[in-house]
Amino acid sequence: MTISSNTPEGFDYYCPICRNRFIEQPSHPTGEVICPACGSLALVTIELTNTSFDASILGEIPESIMKEHRIIPLRRRGSTLFIATAEVKESDFVAQLSYILDCDVRFVMCASSHIDEVIQRYCS
Repeated sequence: MTISSNTPEGFDYYCPICRNRFIEQPSHPTGEVICPACGSLALVTIELTNTSFDASILGEIPESIMKEHRIIPLRRRGSTLFIATAEVKESDFVAQLSYILDCDVRFVMCASSHIDEVIQRYCS
């Protein structure tokens, strides 16, 4: 049996050490993976610089929560909302956000400067 390692979310993951693009799916919820190029165990990240945002997906999370916790909703797949963050979130926050939004949430790591840029561009 062959187990697929493609990222079902469709995000481009990058090793923060060598900048190699990942096709492996990082472990959930930590986002760790061993880079096949440099062998580092790292938290993989996505890049938001070339991402366009649909107003409907940005409306999934209230602006006040986005700004306070520095998170950006990326896309919904079924009952799961994928959210960009620059920091690993506490399990209590994840559970609370999941309850508030009435869906499963999955965090994807990205650079804090990208989060700030998106919040500044799309939030009032």
